[in-house]
Amino acid sequence: MSTTAGVPFDAHSALVGRVDYCHNFAVGEGNKIPYLSAAAHASIPRMTRHQIGDTSLAFKHGSQIMRLYGKHDEVAYRANSGRATDDELRESVGLLRLEISHFNSDACRRLSDRYSLPDRYADLLLHSTIAHQEIERGLTMLGLDKITETVDARIDILREIYGDTHQMRRLVAFLGFLDRYGEGFWRHGFGGYGRSTYFQYCRDLKKAGVWLKSDRQLPPLRLVRNGQKQFSKAVQPMSNTISHSPAGADFQRWYEKNGDDGGVAGRRSIM
Repeated sequence: MSTTAGVPFDAHSALVGRVDYCHNFAVGEGNKIPYLSAAAHASIPRMTRHQIGDTSLAFKHGSQIMRLYGKHDEVAYRANSGRATDDELRESVGLLRLEISHFNSDACRRLSDRYSLPDRYADLLLHSTIAHQEIERGLTMLGLDKITETVDARIDILREIYGDTHQMRRLVAFLGFLDRYGEGFWRHGFGGYGRSTYFQYCRDLKKAGVWLKSDRQLPPLRLVRNGQKQFSKAVQPMSNTISHSPAGADFQRWYEKNGDDGGVAGRRSIM
């Protein structure tokens, strides 16, 4: 920053007005949509869920946004306008990206309070320790820090955890209503569930690790702090991959309208 601005930068006293933490998970092209589809079932208190195209998902509350999307689709969109290189496009194959953004001073102040920091100083917030904790917190909120089970396996897992009990049978019945009528079905009177019972059963399902669902079992996403970059071998020339990434434009249009400055290539990210 000192080199760019041409003036000394005092990270000990500079206050952060915005921060973006991000991490790329090498899941492979074939696993990106299953992970996104599973995360689309996450329910995060006070955050509104937005599905953007087939390969982008966002949760927003006020000045905070959490995004999960296929990195290759976003890079392909930028490549169409000459803002990404062929190497960048190749390296983005198979990557699932999680971003957690705090857009203003108040959001950064709440972030510093969460970690008991004296203030939103740059040398404290722009630090790998805070970045790792925020990414891990995001994975937990999405439920992706646990194995994502298949629909058929969830009943077996509930039996393993709760045994052949009334509680297990109640949760299995609740799963059936949830799968058929979707989140918040209690508002329509389906099944006779009241609000408190509905959310208690939701917590029980999340605790058991069967809230998310997929057509196949997916391993938990974990941070690898010192691992080497690994890219899929299924790399194709740029001219052959851009046409297969239609969701990139959907992502960019949503991105530019929801609290960001639109500068995808110039985002200030830590990690």
